[in-house]
Parts: sequence; C-alpha cells; structure tokens
Amino acid sequence: MAGERSIALDGLRGTAALTVLFYHAILYQNASAVAALDPPVQGAFSTRDAITKIALTVANGQSAVLLFFVLSGFVLNNALRSIDGSALAICYKFTMRRLFRIYPGLLFCMAFCYFLAWPLVRSPWFADSPDLQAAANINLVLQNALLSKITMQGATWTLQSELLAVPFLLGAFFLGRRLGALAVVLCLAASVMAVEAAFLTFNLPTMSGVLFAFMGGAVLADTRETQHNEVGAWLAVVFFLLARLFVPLHSTTAMIAQVIAACCLVYAAFNARSGPFYDALSSRPLRFLGRISFSLYLINVPVMWVVGSVVKRAGFNESNPLEAGIVVGILVTLITLPIASFSEKWVEQGGIRLGRMLTTSRHLPVQPIVAPAE
Repeated sequence: MAGERSIALDGLRGTAALTVLFYHAILYQNASAVAALDPPVQGAFSTRDAITKIALTVANGQSAVLLFFVLSGFVLNNALRSIDGSALAICYKFTMRRLFRIYPGLLFCMAFCYFLAWPLVRSPWFADSPDLQAAANINLVLQNALLSKITMQGATWTLQSELLAVPFLLGAFFLGRRLGALAVVLCLAASVMAVEAAFLTFNLPTMSGVLFAFMGGAVLADTRETQHNEVGAWLAVVFFLLARLFVPLHSTTAMIAQVIAACCLVYAAFNARSGPFYDALSSRPLRFLGRISFSLYLINVPVMWVVGSVVKRAGFNESNPLEAGIVVGILVTLITLPIASFSEKWVEQGGIRLGRMLTTSRHLPVQPIVAPAE
C-alpha cells in the first residue's frame, strides 16, 4: 500500500471539505439552526427543525472533520513506510514534512484574514463583527498562526490536532513495526479509552476526543487489501451520513460508531478501482476539491465572516436559516475556490517541496509522500 495514491481518496477529501463549508454556512449566526442541530430528529419541535436536523446530519461538519482525521491516520501511517533510515531519522523527516505541509498554507490564511479584516472593521457594515474584529488584531493573529492557542480562526483547531497527533502516530508506527499490526490495534483501543481518560493523551488540547480517529486510520494502513464490495461501500456511506440523526449531536457512542464507519469509507475508497462508488469519488470536480481542500477549509472561514455578515444585515437568515445557509455556502464557495487554488499551487506545493528537499539526501531520489493529508 505504501507509495500508492488513490484518486478516490482525493474525492473523499474534497467532499468532506465542501461538507464542512456548507455546515458552517448554515450554522453561522443562525440561532434557530443551532437549536435544531443538537436534539435527535425524533425530538424536533417542528417540521422545519426536523428538515434542518436532517440537512445538518447529512452535511455534518463534525463528521467530516472526523473523516479528515481518519484519512490523516491512514495516509500518514502509509507514508511512514516510504521513509528510510534509523528511527531518529524517520522521526525527523516525518515531523519536518508535516510542519512544512501545514504551516505555509496556515500562514497564508492568517495573512489573508488580517489584510481582509483590517480595512473592513473600519466600515460601519462590519464594525460589529466579532470575528473580523479579532482577525484585525495582529497579536491574536500571531498567536493563532503559531497554533499555540486558537484565538481568531476557529477552524485551525484541526491543524493543532494534526500536529499534536504526530508523536502518537510515530509511536503507533514503531510499535507496529516491532510487534505487528495488533500493536496498532491496541493503540486504537487505548485512544478510545482516552475519550474519558484524557491523561492517556497527556491532557493535550483536543487529543482525548479525536486521537482515536487518527488511530483508526493508522490501523487501516496495516490491513491487507481485499476485493472491493460496491454494496458494502454504499452501506458505509449511508451509515456514516446518518449516524448522528437519531441520537444527540455530542453522543460519544455515535461519534465512535461514526469513526468506524469513516474507516470503512476510507478503506472502500482506497480499494475501489471501478463502479459507481469509485466513479463518483474520482470525478474531476471532487478531485479538484480534494487537491485544494486544505486551503479551501481554511480560507472559506474569513470569506464567510464577510458574506455571513452581509446576509445577517439583510435579515434573511433569521426567517430562513437553512435557505440562507445554502445561499451563503454557494457564495462562499465561488469566492473561495480561486483563492484556495492559488494557495495550493503557489504556497502549499512550495512548502511540500521545501520539506522534502530538507529531509532527502542529495544522493538519493526524493521519496514521495502519498496524498498529503489535509
């Protein structure tokens, strides 16, 4: 499995990024949509609440983020196999490549947030926007850019988690190399326990609640390929989309079940080579979204601050929160796509090349990193 790149995984990543965007667009400054999200669908107070709940369950940003983490665990554990050298050399190369994968795009996003917000907060249209006010504060921007504290760009908590997961993924990889695949499964079991025992993740921010998603992906990378089953793949899609429909949003049981379904989705996408499931994920639009998903995920947030504020002033989101969210999502997508495409081509790829150059011997060919995780 090491060294392969699956275009279906790119499509899966693109779908997840677009899901997060529309999820945030529907919820952005919409109190009624937020209220409809948490209860199970059978506890909805009205037909509109039930429709909103169903829409936010199918397009659930929290579910998509868990899928991102499973993808990261899978891709990164797979990528570790392509890195040669001693244990210390592997740790150095892997960590450096992760830093240069994450920080260039993050710094571009932080600069974009600041230079977008700084002039806008001087306008009466946006002066009351707390998001733009925070983004215009250079001290908050710098803190957030270092990922030491999430101060103004809320979506960057996932990048903080990606970095904090690095030592855990390295530990699971070396244990698996020494003791076999069962050792990685035991790491997964320990990470599930950490959901209610944060000390197992050294009380690091967010780790207790998400490490098991990374480890679920890491277990997949130690699993042999099997023949693709089309029906099983679509059942995994349905289960993943509806896992939170009949339970409270923050149910730990549902979250664990959904990570299992996400693992099935990633496994099915990686092994698929033909059929409707493969064709859907490998379509050119989804592959494009997958390629720019890192920047799309980050840049859509400040764009949404602006578009969402305009829609809120128009009052449309108060009476029609779901419809307003869809409109905001479409507008934000159209505005963000060219910016994210620019960032991916000129910022992200430059960081990836620099990271590989700094961790590759001049006398050896560059070892490819499989489908960099978003």
